[in-house]
Amino acid sequence: MDVEVEGDIESSMFIGQVVGFRLSDGVYIWSVRFTDGDLCDYEAEQLARAVNRAHEIDIDAPPYKNVV
Repeated sequence: MDVEVEGDIESSMFIGQVVGFRLSDGVYIWSVRFTDGDLCDYEAEQLARAVNRAHEIDIDAPPYKNVV
């Protein structure tokens, strides 16, 4: 994923799990919880790029777990 750091664009990798999604003003928004506990929202296009990149670098996702 490309991230802006102090005005520069850097490529970074993060591990997270999709925990929900919703439709907002005609755009699908996906909520992702990361290993550090952060919860971030992504539009479908952003999430699709991140999932595709994970596949390209052969990252295995852990099995889905229900978190209550």
